[in-house]
Amino acid sequence: MSQFLEHTPCPHCGSKDNLGVYTDHSYCYGCGFIEFYTYHPRRIGNVKERSEKIVSLPEDIQPYIPVVADSWIKKYDLTQRELYDNKVVWSDFRQLLIFPYFDDQSHLWGWQGRYFGDDPKHAKWTGKGNFKERIKVYGDLTSTKDSSIIIVEDIVSTIKTSRVVNSTCIYGSYIDINKYIKIYKDYKPKSLLVWLDKDKMKESYQYSSAFNKLGIPCSVISTELDPKCYSTEEIKEILSIQKS
Repeated sequence: MSQFLEHTPCPHCGSKDNLGVYTDHSYCYGCGFIEFYTYHPRRIGNVKERSEKIVSLPEDIQPYIPVVADSWIKKYDLTQRELYDNKVVWSDFRQLLIFPYFDDQSHLWGWQGRYFGDDPKHAKWTGKGNFKERIKVYGDLTSTKDSSIIIVEDIVSTIKTSRVVNSTCIYGSYIDINKYIKIYKDYKPKSLLVWLDKDKMKESYQYSSAFNKLGIPCSVISTELDPKCYSTEEIKEILSIQKS
């Protein structure tokens, strides 16, 4: 099983840190350069001792995104820059559009993929990683004390709402209260905002009540559509109404 080691400059395109080095290959998320090998001298030295399971991306990933996935991306108005910054890739064998998740040291700790194949029994979303413990906040993290952190359900909604406000994804269908207590203590935002899909509205208010009982200011955003379905201007308007 391939193990991620580090991000380094790409010898092909010269990018600063786009080359992902694994135990059996290197892959550039910018230009698509790939090199396979049976042994890498940094294999042992750079794999840190850790308790969590090592996560690997599918071996056939590439930056090229086919028409079927590109149409879906355009539906939600994700920009090429956002795809690049989030290192979104495609697995042709698995027919997955993959969103990788890295920590501050560029270690891959998980990924989720949107399925575009023909198998009607295949789950729409699939993935691997330590989602029970890991979490990531997207947006402008240089100043969080005067703003809120919004909690949404999926990664596309996270990317879109982070254009306007710091945002984080629950990577599933329920909120782990303890993870967001830590987020609140670490980032010290003005408040938390829960904006889940419409079918989770009852749970949203239950989570909000639990946070407020713990002394964490929290409110719910209720809309007909999922957050990812709104444009940037519409998200701004929805958040503006929330503040009033």
